[in-house]
Amino acid sequence: MTRTYGTVQPRWGRRKNAGVLALAAILLGAVLVLPTPSASAGSASIEFLNPSGFSERPGIGIIVSSTQPSRPSQGSATYRISAWSTQLPTNGGVEFELLKSGVSLETMDSTLGDPSQNTYEANWAIPATLPDGDYTLRATLFENNEAIDTADQDVIIMRTAERVEITYPTAGGTGPGPTDGSFGTYASLARAVPAEGAPTRGLPVGNIESNNTGAAPGTGTSFVRAFYTVSQPGTSPDWIACGTEKAPGDASSLSSAAHNGVRCTLRNPSHQALVTAVAAVANTSQNSFDPNFNQAGDARRVKEAYAQVPTAFGLLDGSTGVTIAENDDGSWNCHTATTMLTDQRGWEILSANIDVHTSGPNDKLRYDTGIFAPSGFQAPDRHVTSPEPGYDCLGDNDQVVENQGEHQILGGPDIKHIESDGGGTGDTGTWSFSFWTPNDSVTAERSTAGFTAWVDEFDDGCIANDDIFGQDELSASGIVGFGKGPGAPVPFPSKFVESCLPQPPEPPAVRQVTLSPDSPEVLLGQKAQLSGALTSDKNECVSEQTVKIKKKGRRGRFYTLLTVTASTEGFFDAEAKARQGRNRYVAVAPANATCQRARSEVVIVRATKELGSS
Repeated sequence: MTRTYGTVQPRWGRRKNAGVLALAAILLGAVLVLPTPSASAGSASIEFLNPSGFSERPGIGIIVSSTQPSRPSQGSATYRISAWSTQLPTNGGVEFELLKSGVSLETMDSTLGDPSQNTYEANWAIPATLPDGDYTLRATLFENNEAIDTADQDVIIMRTAERVEITYPTAGGTGPGPTDGSFGTYASLARAVPAEGAPTRGLPVGNIESNNTGAAPGTGTSFVRAFYTVSQPGTSPDWIACGTEKAPGDASSLSSAAHNGVRCTLRNPSHQALVTAVAAVANTSQNSFDPNFNQAGDARRVKEAYAQVPTAFGLLDGSTGVTIAENDDGSWNCHTATTMLTDQRGWEILSANIDVHTSGPNDKLRYDTGIFAPSGFQAPDRHVTSPEPGYDCLGDNDQVVENQGEHQILGGPDIKHIESDGGGTGDTGTWSFSFWTPNDSVTAERSTAGFTAWVDEFDDGCIANDDIFGQDELSASGIVGFGKGPGAPVPFPSKFVESCLPQPPEPPAVRQVTLSPDSPEVLLGQKAQLSGALTSDKNECVSEQTVKIKKKGRRGRFYTLLTVTASTEGFFDAEAKARQGRNRYVAVAPANATCQRARSEVVIVRATKELGSS
């Protein structure tokens, strides 16, 4: 961007229909020299927000277009020009101007924006008679009707170029979310506690909403890339790329990701309250983003950047209180429930971790854990036992992989448990899950499935999700009926979370080993017949465990004579060498990660030339 001081004139003295004279001047080769802006100590300066470097196309420059966006909704048929100043001038204003070869062709007063935030905008309807090609846009800042600063930006007018138009954040008018110019981002808790070091929150994530000119697969906008800046108003913005998502013009089948906004992940946690503007650019590259295919973009001033706080959590209509009809073959369709999380201003929260418990009609209930599950999911990784396979609702078949958790409940249906994956809540603040139950699971006594979903983002001091439903966490409960009205939902009991640190491993289980000879005497030259058993509260410390048979040597130390393996019930037998005289034996079960070491009492077998001799 170049700054020019020699081609401006007082704001109110300009003629808006100067295009005829300007074109004549170009034909005659004339150069219009306009008065230099007055400069005073401490006067404000101005720079462009849009167009600016975020939409730079390498080797070509910045493209501007007023092509009307239509995805996901109808946009405007004008191009937004915006600029910001370092200060708010007295009786100030901004005029935008189009120039060709230094000659003024069109002027536009700023009629939009937020002057209190030193921001000025104009919606430019590019004249149909204006040829495509290279031009210069100029922003002139006025104070008391005197020009005090200008900024020039070279642009290329391409009427057929693709374009995006930002609808959130926005100040005034209508649009998704708050229209007060605010931009909210959420920093989620750590997904897990690391083996070493302290957990840290995720980077702040927000959603930049926009309309684009994506037309059909392979045509129009194929990518939308988002940017933000923490630069101070009135300076040339340093744009930071923060997210890229596909649009309808991408030739692949997954081409509508940008329809619900582009996730903008801030580079640094400290930027959460420092964002001053956001931007987005249309791109027509296929397969992967390539800036050489950048088209026209849009930039918006952020009046207030704030940290989102989870405030409201609930189920969308149709998620609960419904009756599922039985199919002709006696089967039941999968049911989908959708949750939504919003912040203190009623705006969607992205990337938050959601867990869900579902129970009923019996222990056979399964979540949809197929590759086309309604939202990204994973089996909970903490405080859950007995992992088990889920169900593929699209393929209508059981899963082999154990990808859901189970909490066993004595005397009632077990609780099934999954949670959102690393992406958390989606670009609309929602997270969905489906569940299924087999034909024979529904009876007259048990015909409902209840569920409780919760926002697993309460920080009890260790900055990590714990997969436990805590009493201070936002939750929503629902119920569905299979063939019958479901009645009212009953929330699952809350559990107070004392700490989300990993639970200490259980100590190795205590076990005992016994050893006894079949006979206290054997004939010299024969082996001593020994038998024994392992006992413990844990079967894994008994079944098929290694047992060492040790014998006392001549130097008074026991050495390993042989090794045997206990049966599944813990019993073992051994034949041990015996020397003349007293032979002392002991059985030892070595320690492992699950079981403690166990040692039997010493047993004695006497080897003699004649049985019964002393």
